[in-house]
Amino acid sequence: MDQDSKLRPFYLAKILYERTDEDHYLTTAELMEILEKEYGFKVHRQTIPADVAALRSFGMEIQEVMSSQKRYNLIADRCGGILQVHHQEKK
Repeated sequence: MDQDSKLRPFYLAKILYERTDEDHYLTTAELMEILEKEYGFKVHRQTIPADVAALRSFGMEIQEVMSSQKRYNLIADRCGGILQVHHQEKK
């Protein structure tokens, strides 16, 4: 895995933070397109759920809605533009 691939989940988090909220979702296909066109990441459709799972384990509250395509949005405190990440202790 090259250095750019390691950064991909952070770009995904940035996209979700800037473009989604409780009422606005992005589909897997839309996320793949944004990652490729704007950031140069060509990803497989299974990459998005894997990256979302990694971000959730980091503490980000990402909602997934099942439909003909999975849709995602970030549920976060957007007050002052600050994204809160909740630390989860491993047991």
